[in-house]
Amino acid sequence: APLVPPGATMIFEIELLSWETQEDLFGDGLAIKTVVKAGDGETKPMRGQEVILNLKCTDRKGQVLEEHEHLTHKVGDPLFGPLSRAVVTSLLAMYEGERATVAFGRYFAPTSTDRRYAKATLELELEQVFESRDVSATQDKSLIKKVLRKGKGKQFPRDTSKVKLHIEAASDGTAALYGFSGPKTLEFALGNGDVCDALEFAAIQMKAGERAILTCMPPLPQCLELDLGLVNIQAPQAQLTVELLSFESIADPAGLDSTAFLSHIRARKDVAGDLYKRHRHALAAEVYRRIVEFSAGRSDLQGEASMEVEKLRPVCQLNQAACMLKLNQFSRTRELCSEVLRVDEGNVKALYRRASASFGLDDYIAALRDLAKVLEQDASNADARRLVSQVKEAQRQYTRDARKTAARMIGEEVADEDDESPGEDGTAEGSFERPETFRVRVLAKLAALSACLPVEPCARLFGLSAKRSNQS
Repeated sequence: APLVPPGATMIFEIELLSWETQEDLFGDGLAIKTVVKAGDGETKPMRGQEVILNLKCTDRKGQVLEEHEHLTHKVGDPLFGPLSRAVVTSLLAMYEGERATVAFGRYFAPTSTDRRYAKATLELELEQVFESRDVSATQDKSLIKKVLRKGKGKQFPRDTSKVKLHIEAASDGTAALYGFSGPKTLEFALGNGDVCDALEFAAIQMKAGERAILTCMPPLPQCLELDLGLVNIQAPQAQLTVELLSFESIADPAGLDSTAFLSHIRARKDVAGDLYKRHRHALAAEVYRRIVEFSAGRSDLQGEASMEVEKLRPVCQLNQAACMLKLNQFSRTRELCSEVLRVDEGNVKALYRRASASFGLDDYIAALRDLAKVLEQDASNADARRLVSQVKEAQRQYTRDARKTAARMIGEEVADEDDESPGEDGTAEGSFERPETFRVRVLAKLAALSACLPVEPCARLFGLSAKRSNQS
């Protein structure tokens, strides 16, 4: 070969033909994952998510130790015995469509006596990742949509869009539901309550061509659908296999002129009110939410149109709060009422509904504070006065229960206050003592049980200061 002259510049032309992506799964060199084929999906599975996979494990001599094809598997389930840790670690880093191998080292042994997997090879293919989403109105996992086949495009139907939804099957997870009259295709406008809540809330979050399984727990009332013969469902859950065949594309309300926009939200408000009267509280709340969302984005409105929207928005928020209260969604109810009260601090409906929600959350002080503001404006408000009585009775019951619990902790018995008869001076006879004295005595006994017991937290628990409790 010719010599390179001194001082010459050498130029190399190189081309990267391919590469292997490798990962040491456990950081000990005993399980090396190599990507054979990159996935074409955009998401990786999460622990607890369902996938379809192919798996094959062969020992160093080529003998098959374990093999599965098109297996539906929940990531993290210990289905594969000694291989489970390697499988789950690999899957969590794989994209849909990816194929990979895991080469186990010479000293790899899931147990001290199991040497079958030393220098074995694990082949994995992630065929599909099932996307599951909570589409329930209250996000309480009572309605889960599991995508079996992804839809086309990027568009979803809008509120009032006309959709064509095919209901393929209805089961309790194993057997068909009694009375199901399908398969059947239903055509309806979203948001009007023409079909059950399960279909309403699922369809608006589906793309055209998407196929999914809806799991409803409990099935009633959200799966009550006369057109499908689903009236008296006795099973603890219902699974509906559905496909969104098509939907009508409609204009975004944000793009309507002021006249058309006002007409639209007035009509939707009327629909929501009708849904509430029909006890369709979840769907009514969603329609009210959409109205608020639509109106919040119309900063371009002026004059009377702007004034009407500003007036309508808190009304819809309060109506949504009323729906959430019916659904026992007390935290969300308080949030909605607080939003209204930030603008109108004396709004009686907002104060009363927030007090009702606070009562539901056992926040008696907050409830009484709001009710006091209601009664300041209307001392004859029968609903508020009735709720005050209920809150105070709940407070008394809570105090009685707390005293009994504390007494059991120190091995004493406390008689019910209601059973104690008052003496001549108006106090109860027998062993009755003031609640404050009782709390001090309980705190003292608890402190005596352990020299390490921190006084300050206990003092706060019984409504006392640490200084005062120490003096006692």
